Amino acid sequence: MVNTFLDSPLKNLYWIEKNCSLASPSKDQVLTLKQKSRFLRTYLIYRGISSEEAITSTSTSAINNVELEAAFGTATDDLSSACSLPPDFEKIDSAVHYALEKVKLCEPEIRKAYVILWGQPCTEVNYPLYPENSVDFIDSILENLEDLLGSKSLVYVMKKTVEILKEKMSFLRNFIDITATKSISDQEMGAFLSNVHVFAISAACFSNLCWDSQQDQISGCRMDVKISDLIQKIKPSTSDHMEMYIGLLKASIQTGSTTTKMDEITSFVNFLLDNSIDSLKDQIDAIDEELVYLIAFLIDLPDECTVDLKRISTDIKVAAKEAALFRVNEEQVKEMNLVISRLLQKTKLIKAEIILLRLLDSEDTLMFPLKNQMANLHQGLLFLRTFPMDTTDNEDEIDDCEMTEEDMASELNLSIFRLVVKIKLIKAEVMLVELIKFPEVGLIVHMKDEVEALLEGVKFLRMFLMNPPNEEGEESLVAKSEAMANDAASLIFSFHYHARKEGAASEVNHLLPQLVEKIELLKADIKDTYLQVPNLPKAEGLVVFIGSLSEDRNKVLNQEAKSLAFMKRRIEVLLGDFKFLESFLMDTEELFYEHQELKDVWACITDVARETKYIIDDLLVVVRDDDHLWYFMLWFSFATGDIKLIKAKVMEI
Repeated sequence: MVNTFLDSPLKNLYWIEKNCSLASPSKDQVLTLKQKSRFLRTYLIYRGISSEEAITSTSTSAINNVELEAAFGTATDDLSSACSLPPDFEKIDSAVHYALEKVKLCEPEIRKAYVILWGQPCTEVNYPLYPENSVDFIDSILENLEDLLGSKSLVYVMKKTVEILKEKMSFLRNFIDITATKSISDQEMGAFLSNVHVFAISAACFSNLCWDSQQDQISGCRMDVKISDLIQKIKPSTSDHMEMYIGLLKASIQTGSTTTKMDEITSFVNFLLDNSIDSLKDQIDAIDEELVYLIAFLIDLPDECTVDLKRISTDIKVAAKEAALFRVNEEQVKEMNLVISRLLQKTKLIKAEIILLRLLDSEDTLMFPLKNQMANLHQGLLFLRTFPMDTTDNEDEIDDCEMTEEDMASELNLSIFRLVVKIKLIKAEVMLVELIKFPEVGLIVHMKDEVEALLEGVKFLRMFLMNPPNEEGEESLVAKSEAMANDAASLIFSFHYHARKEGAASEVNHLLPQLVEKIELLKADIKDTYLQVPNLPKAEGLVVFIGSLSEDRNKVLNQEAKSLAFMKRRIEVLLGDFKFLESFLMDTEELFYEHQELKDVWACITDVARETKYIIDDLLVVVRDDDHLWYFMLWFSFATGDIKLIKAKVMEI
């Protein structure tokens, strides 16, 4: 910790402000002395932790710690003796006035020293630094920035930038405090402190120069540009600096709780990003959310991992570095919209690939039927992740293309959205399967039927969106399905992550049936549009015809195509129902002509049996193609419903 001769006078001034009801101008003088003393203290701390060579390069003969301390000796004693109750206002005024004169005497020389420091290049220092000293230095700078923000001398145009600088310096101060207590090598910590110290010196220079001079609008704008440049330099905008920050972040939160870990990751992402434009808030917030997920994944990644994960690790750091480099002002909003959109696309694609790789690595047997589809999605992701999002280097090619850059970005956005929806559906499906296997974990013991119904709906949506029909003019149904999939995934994710929150189960119990009903209505629309079974020839000998379905069942069950695994069980269930109906037909065959109601039931059975025969034959033809599986699943859903109605009628006869 760096002690200065101003520590005691400042404590006395804080005491006077708290305990003495001063009137103007005495109150104003105490405030002025406090602020000027804090600026002087910042410079004294800088001198206390810097090398002799650094001090000599900026010092003048008038700045001498011993002389300053001696000059303040009397003022310090006077202030100390004035801090007593009841307050002696004359004594306070005298002590404050005397101390203020001493501070003012050294201000010109300190300003000259700061001007020299401000003009020096930002190169990392070569003298040893210690975390506690760096924290003291930044704490003092934060006090100066706070005083500056409350000053009338700060022009309005600079206020937002100064607030951002204060936020960045506050993060660095806390980050040093956190990392200092962890198992980090002296070399790593030294490199980090050296990097931070350079920017802390610049921040100290800036705050003093702005405080000590009146700024007009023009000079304020010029200084604002310089502060913006400083803020950009403070953030890790090079690969080496990003590696350094990620390494320190990883070391600092290895042993913390999940909440602490996420808080620190969120704080780091906020450090990377800043935005003063209201119209970009939603986009910046979206990037912020994606980066928090990606950095959390990166922190948990072991040192030894697969090639895919190493590539993703590198891409996350590149995306984080791009976020740190991002800067915009009112004049650049239109130009930066596309830049922000591209960065958001990259982060979403990386996140999507992480989710897919985790699902692909799952050893759960229930995931087996999805492996092929996930592998295909992964290939699509790899293409999109290597797609040249920045087309500025290919202007000649763009000129020959009918699509504008904005059109291309829009198309890419739509592709990414659709890809992410599919991945979210797969993830949601896995979560639902877990809930059904272990209902007590998600507290859904009393909602098992609804959850199973939702799982069927999610499976259908996933299959439909994996390979939607190509017919023109039906985009609205695909869009409705995507929106429904998004809603379903959001509800499932929310319940999965907050299952044990009070009221979570009750809320899901209310929303789940509504969602299932909406999915069923959507399936009915899709059925009316796409599920067209042609007029089939009448079956001669219904009992014999239904018996022949068993042969078709055996053909399906003997197929080895993985894509049919989920259909085999459904066909078994359906044909089991037909077995029941076959017995009913044999028992009532002699009474067929005597009862109209019986004729109606036979007609219904005939229709469903012919459709089943047609669908199974079709399924065998396209058995190696996933494109039509949603079609069969949709038909199966409605066929099962029809047979339930028929069985209900049969039980009544």
